[in-house]
Amino acid sequence: RLDAHPDVWDTEARCNLTALVLAPEDRDVLHARHGRDAGTLRAALLEGAAERGALPRGLDGAVLVGSIAGAGRAWPHPLAPGTAVATVGPADAHPAWFADVSAWDGASLVVPCAGHAILPAGTQLLAWTDEDPLLDATDPAAVAELARYAGVPALVADVTHPGDVVAVLGATGVAGALAAVAAVDRGAALVGGLVTSLQEARLARALGVAEPVIADVGDPAAAAEALAGALGGAADVVVVAVEDPAAVTLATLLAGDGTVLLVRGRDHGRHAARTAAALGTSPIVRVDRPAVRDAGAGLVALVAHVPALDELVRWRAGTGPAPAATRPEDG
Repeated sequence: RLDAHPDVWDTEARCNLTALVLAPEDRDVLHARHGRDAGTLRAALLEGAAERGALPRGLDGAVLVGSIAGAGRAWPHPLAPGTAVATVGPADAHPAWFADVSAWDGASLVVPCAGHAILPAGTQLLAWTDEDPLLDATDPAAVAELARYAGVPALVADVTHPGDVVAVLGATGVAGALAAVAAVDRGAALVGGLVTSLQEARLARALGVAEPVIADVGDPAAAAEALAGALGGAADVVVVAVEDPAAVTLATLLAGDGTVLLVRGRDHGRHAARTAAALGTSPIVRVDRPAVRDAGAGLVALVAHVPALDELVRWRAGTGPAPAATRPEDG
């Protein structure tokens, strides 16, 4: 059991919670365990947290949203009380206590709540102020979409050098969009993207993807050939931002001896290694792990400077309309 007592040690902070945002898989876990009755689900969440001192196990995609209430003198994050934050990484690893989830209907992914979480020194956080255009506590679903992939820009920056050719598989999902925007920001000479429709191609261009290619990830050889044709050869960095083993094969074909970065499909690293061995290539395979620097300041800056990214995140979160770039009259 984790200790969710509100008093904090020197290296901890307390976060007053306003929302718990579930991933669809988390909601499915709760429904499988407790059924779909809202009252039963609310009770299970409260009782599970009281028993464990944290969220019930298995809610791996959940994000806690709230604000800093206070911190110990040795807590390393320079975040003042009142700063809005969201957790990055497994929320069920943080001590937490819920006082009220009565506004939750048991079906939506956003669980309005009152309570607190204890944040140890090593906690990865996304923080923002009232001036940030996208991140606001009234749209916790959009905040959670960003928090789940908050480490992507820093990791893309780590593996991309100015002048590189970068390909993003799944360029119009949240993870892929962040990767594409980060590659452009890092100074990539050319960014290509795999998309599935003309609508997605328009959106990819608005995100800075100069060469969007419409192809089927399920046919890795054909898709790799199409992307290589658009890019003028192999890519220095291929970012996998879709959950499909075929995408890993495609990435390995396209990267040659470059870098394959898995920000989705992170369990497919061995598959990438086997495919590379069969092809006789030696790509560097990197797997994303949450590594958010400066409480996500770089991520917040990217969102502020790319309006299409703001629109895409809200759209993918289900709280905003389709981005303007997806409409023919704007594309």
